[in-house]
Amino acid sequence: MKWILLALIATGFAIIYGCAEKEQPQTTSAADLWKIISQEKPYKQRGSWPGVEGLMEGKAPHGKFIRTYANDIAVKAKGARYPYGSTIVKENYMPDTTLAKITVMHKVKGFNPEAGDWFWVIYSPDGTVEMEGNMKTCIACHSLREAND
Repeated sequence: MKWILLALIATGFAIIYGCAEKEQPQTTSAADLWKIISQEKPYKQRGSWPGVEGLMEGKAPHGKFIRTYANDIAVKAKGARYPYGSTIVKENYMPDTTLAKITVMHKVKGFNPEAGDWFWVIYSPDGTVEMEGNMKTCIACHSLREAND
């Protein structure tokens, strides 16, 4: 009986873990990531980052105002190391609240271990890729918060 219970618990963990891993595919293709966050699992349907709901005052280089979203994987890990598959999307607004850019950080196992395995992308509002990959500007700023990934 004990073995059956342990097997059921292990199966439950495997199912839960498997679902979490599939919640946000890991990719280092900016075009694929855009498709995921804009069509397959739209970031705006996930809600704002907890504690910073709505339009907030931003800091350079993100713009005068920002709105931050995150997938469930990232939200559950807030304040700790982010698991692979975590995705954080930031809408960057101009002073007149016109959307200027969309910046994304997406954690991919083995992408760039020296910088926490984050893959960064800057999109124009229509989804055109402006920059992607190991962006030194992103790494320099985000490395200041290395303790919480």
